[in-house]
This record gives sequence, C-alpha cells and structure tokens, in this order.
Amino acid sequence: MISQLNPSRFVRLACLMIATFALLPQQSSAHPISISDAYLQVRKDKLQIRLEVFVEDLYMFHDLKLNDEMMLPLDEVKRGAKLHEKFLQERFKILDKDGKRLPLKFVKRDDDDLPDFDIHMVHLMFFKLVYHYEIDIKEQPDHLTFLQEFIHEKMILPAEVLLRVKPISGPRQEKTLLPNQPWTVRLDAKQDAKADSSTMTPEEKLEYERTQTLGITSYGETYAFLYLEPHETRLEVLIPLATLASSLNLELKPDGILDLKDQEKLKEPILKLFKEQIELSTDGTSHSPVLDRLDFFGVAFRDFSKQAAPKNVSIANARLGIILSYPKPNNGRTGKLAWNLFNQFLYQSNLAIITGEETEKTTLRKIEKQNEYNWDFPPPPNVYLAEEHQKEIASQLRVGFDPDSSPYKYLEWLPILSFPICIILLVIGWRFISKKTDAANRSTLYGAFIIFLYLCLLIGFMDVIHLATYSIIDQSYEPQITETERLPIAETFLSEIYTAFNKREEGAIISQLENVVEGELLRTLYLEISKSMTLEEQGGAIARVGEVKISSCTPVTDPKIISQMKLESASSEIPQEARIRILECGWEVPGSVEHWGHIHQRTTSYLARLGIAPRETGDNGFQWKLIGIDVLNQDQSVIKTSVRKF
Repeated sequence: MISQLNPSRFVRLACLMIATFALLPQQSSAHPISISDAYLQVRKDKLQIRLEVFVEDLYMFHDLKLNDEMMLPLDEVKRGAKLHEKFLQERFKILDKDGKRLPLKFVKRDDDDLPDFDIHMVHLMFFKLVYHYEIDIKEQPDHLTFLQEFIHEKMILPAEVLLRVKPISGPRQEKTLLPNQPWTVRLDAKQDAKADSSTMTPEEKLEYERTQTLGITSYGETYAFLYLEPHETRLEVLIPLATLASSLNLELKPDGILDLKDQEKLKEPILKLFKEQIELSTDGTSHSPVLDRLDFFGVAFRDFSKQAAPKNVSIANARLGIILSYPKPNNGRTGKLAWNLFNQFLYQSNLAIITGEETEKTTLRKIEKQNEYNWDFPPPPNVYLAEEHQKEIASQLRVGFDPDSSPYKYLEWLPILSFPICIILLVIGWRFISKKTDAANRSTLYGAFIIFLYLCLLIGFMDVIHLATYSIIDQSYEPQITETERLPIAETFLSEIYTAFNKREEGAIISQLENVVEGELLRTLYLEISKSMTLEEQGGAIARVGEVKISSCTPVTDPKIISQMKLESASSEIPQEARIRILECGWEVPGSVEHWGHIHQRTTSYLARLGIAPRETGDNGFQWKLIGIDVLNQDQSVIKTSVRKF
C-alpha cells in the first residue's frame, strides 16, 4: 500500500518515521504521524466516499494497548477498526453550500490489507484499512466543502488527508487537508455542452473557468484589488472567513453558522485588524482608511460587486469582502501598500493593481519586502485649479454675437473718426473765438472750449465702447450659435455635468456644476443625475461616468417651446426670451461600477431640450449657462458584466 503514496508524501513519511524512531523511548509511545487518503466520487443520486487510513491512526486516536513485545495484537486492531468507523463519521465532514453537514452513511470496511499476525509498533504504517461511506442526494450539488478534525494531544505534527474529488464531468480536483482548514470545490455537474473538457484546449478550459467563477477561481485563496483612481485610492479584499478567523483570536467553530447578530459583532474587530495589519501611505505619510463596505458572502455568491443580501453564512465556506478607501493628496507622487495580514493559513495574497484600463498583478508574501507594493501616482489628465478650470470652461462656452443684429453697428466708426473731428472742431472754435472776443477773454474761452470738447469726446467714446460691448442687454442684439458650434457647446455642457459625479464628494460635484448650471436648477440636476447614475442592482452604487457621446444637436425655433419649458429667471430686467437658445440634443452616458475586478456597465440614452442663456463672466464677457432642461426620452441598456484579467 505504500506504493500508492505520491513521491513527495512518501519521502516526507519516510523522513518522519526515521526521525520518530530515533527519538522513540524504550517504553510505549505514540507515533506523531497521521497521513490518510480520501476519495469522493459524485454520482447522480449519491456521493461515494472512500477513506484509507494506516493502522497507526487506530493506535494513536483510540489508545490501543501494545503488549510487552511492543506488538499490537490483532484483537486490538479489530477493536480500533470498529471505533474508527464512528471516528471518521464524526471527524470527516462534508458541508453543502449553506454550511449544512451531510451525514456519512457507513457501507463497509475493507480489511484485506491487514496481516494475520500481531503488528509491531514500527510497522503500524505498513498496513491500511479502507472505509466506504455514502451520502444520498436528491440533486447534484454545485459546491461541497470538506473539513477534517483528525486531532489528538499526542500528535506532534498536524494530520494530513490527501483528498481527491471526481465530479460527474470535468477534471478531478485534489488537495491536502490540514485540521480545521476547510476546502471548497465547485462541481461541474450542471455545465453545458460547450464546457465539455474533452473538446477544449487548455487555454479554453482556463477561460471557461474564469468566466464561470468571474475571475475568482479559488475558494481558499485571498484576493486583493488596489484601485489607483484620480480622486481616491481604494483597497478591496476578498478573504475566506475561515482563513481570517485565525487572525481574529475568536472562538469560531469551523463547521458552524455565523448568524446576522454575530456578523455585526465581528465587523468592528475585523476593521480594527485590517487597520493594524495593512498600511497605505503616500510620500511616506500613512493614511487612515474609511470603511465603504463589509459584506459576508456565501460560497455560491459569485458577483461580488453586488451588495450581498444579509443572511446567515457558513464559517467553513463563507468569504468576507471589505472595501477601504484612502484619500489621495493633490500633490501625492508615490504610494506604498504594506501587507502584514498573515497567519498559519494565510501565507500569501494575490494583488491586482488597477489604474484606469490597465491591470497589473503581483503576489504579497510574508518574506521580507515581498509584503510591500510601491507605485508612482500617474498625473491626472487635464488637471486645473478650480479658478483656472472655470476660466477654461467659460472660454469654451463664450458667447458670440451677430453684429448685423446690433442697432449700434453704424456707430462703430465713430471712435476711429473721433480724433480728426476733434481737430476740425478745435480749428473752427478757435477762429470763432478769435473773431468774437477781445484779446483779454480769448485765452479763457479757448481753454474752456478745449476742456468741454475733450469731455464730450471722452463721454461719447466710452458710450460707444459700452454699446459695442454690452449691447446684449437690448433684446434686439441676439447671441449667436453657429452650426459648427452646437455640438462642441453641448458636449462641453454635458461632459462637465456628468464628469462632476466622478469626484464623489458633494461639495466638489456642486462646485463643478456651478461652472455650467445656474440657480435652483443646479440642485435639481444634482439629485436627478445622482438617481439616474445609481445602479440599484449593485446595492445603490453610483456608477462612474465614461465619455459622453453626442449623437445629435439641433436648434429649436418654435417660440412656444420657451414658454413650455421651466427656465431660471434672467439676470437683468430686460425680457430674456430673445437671448435664450434651445437645443434639442441626443446623447449617451456610459456608467460602470467595479468591485473586486467585476465590472458592471450600463449605458443611458437621452433625448432632451437644453435651455441656455448668456451670463456675465466678470471679465467683460459672456458665457452660455444651462437654465433649463426638459427630458423627452430616457432609455437604459441591460447591465453587462465583464471581468478583468488578473
């Protein structure tokens, strides 16, 4: 039977036996080794389990008695074999996806490998017993969790069970189980014809597995995602609850159920643990994280970007998802993540670093410096200070005027002719004064005339400038939007409005909206867009906005439209109707929510009328501002799910 051991286990077993024999005293002592093999075959109506154990386990777990010659009598072996039948039923545990234990039904025991003579103590690992069990099932399970509790006070090393699981279809899976270390497998019994592994290439098998599990291919590994975004740095961790329990110093029964009340109690110590064991710093300065989410996921839960519904979970196969956000300083240049969350079951963590569309991956280990990840922050695109950004938007939305509509266009030449007119009037006035007055009063009259003429010309000149610049206050002087300007103006409006919501903080969003929206419409627009960008299917998360695409934009000339739209009041006493422009535009807004590498995308299409009007910018100019919006149609696409490759 030793030949059935794989080479690595056999070498380990031989070394342990030699070391044990060397340390063994003359008196009776327990062997410190327990290595078993387990096989599970999934059938349509049952699970078949075969457990192979060494006689050594009977002696160790049931305190069988050796005789004076250090021999284990056959009667003791048979007594131990009977006791071990119940021992395996109790300590080898199989759980369903909800953590409910599936009881093992004993079928038979195979003693063919036993000798017909007493066994010397040093030969106890030369012989095996085989136990057969069954579990009746009504439907084929999607997931099974395995747990062994082969523990004894005399054991120096933890017991090992090499478990092999063969589903109805798909490859065999295997893992060496240590005591109280659960292992969850996903069975492929319900996969469709496209998933027939016999026709798949290795690459196709990996891609199919990635699609089925949404990238989280292992139930026992820990996954971390570091999102480097323009306005924040976000760390998202997905970790098996049984793995994390070893670091919490809490009494959690491995095969127990964690109810909602206990989940609430665990949130505070879990957050405290993450704050203590994981450090994120910018330019050498550590940051305290803000808890965004902390969810408990059942083993069948796959799409972790969704908000998990509160429910009791199995400690053996549940996973914990936590999202911590860290502020990103405006001038931050370098960042560092130091991961010190390790224990006997957690010796490494898979880390995916996500910057925009780029994904990098690495592995964090307890080995010195391998538990750290360092990066340089990318410069954010199109970064402006608030005032500079406002000026940029005002420049893009600067109002143009139609000079042919100005009643003052014929006076535009007056400033140019003002100097020669002044000379002519001066000569005429001088000749008149010199003929009509005596020499004593001539100089006084001449000086008064020059001063009067200068004041008249100055007032006239300034008035012309005023009329040329501010003639918009007259309703007959109309602002102009050319055909080539319509799309860029609408695009600037909509991009500025929607991208404001990527900032997340209400104050920053409002500040950006003020660049293009006026009055009470700002608050109304803020609430409406927040609602439209909320994905209720993702727990009420606000989608991040992509590039806004304008499909059409045409002017509305029907004068009745203005009276039908609710518009903000004008900033002057002159009637505003002549200055308002109505654009009927169609556009699409792509929004996405991403957590733990799962991306949910939805596009919202709009057809709406935009009411815009000129407003003073404070630099002797005007810009367009949104003063009304009337949504004619709104459609939302079906949410599409994709997974990053990490």
